[in-house]
Amino acid sequence: MDNQIIYCLLFLLIGLVFTIIGFSKRSQRINLIKNGVKAEGVVYSVEKDFSGTLGNQSVTYYPVIRYLTQEKDWVTEKYDVGLGSIGSYNEGDKVTVIYDPNCNTQFIIDDKSTKYIGPIFIVLGAGLIVASIVCYLLKIQIHHS
Repeated sequence: MDNQIIYCLLFLLIGLVFTIIGFSKRSQRINLIKNGVKAEGVVYSVEKDFSGTLGNQSVTYYPVIRYLTQEKDWVTEKYDVGLGSIGSYNEGDKVTVIYDPNCNTQFIIDDKSTKYIGPIFIVLGAGLIVASIVCYLLKIQIHHS
């Protein structure tokens, strides 16, 4: 197998992962909006996550959210969606969360930016899948020419 086919398969795999994550996030949001409980929360802190190699590191910022449930239990949890810039959420910001009443630590932040996470991942994933198919078809066409 040559390198171009490997790249095509890699695009396909990454596209599938992005698409699955997108549908999962979309499904989670729909389920929580339908069955969840709204609560006012606050950005308790913002955690940095470093990834990549030493010379090429990227930083992702994860807000840690604190909110009070209907049962008067305090929940302080790191949000599972990270952002590329710290300015999106700052310590002390008030946010609206929707949490799962059966599992208080499962929640989403109910705002416009998080509303589009699922669809963005789906579109990116579908784009990578299409790119992998085009890549493969071009490879076959060039090989048979």
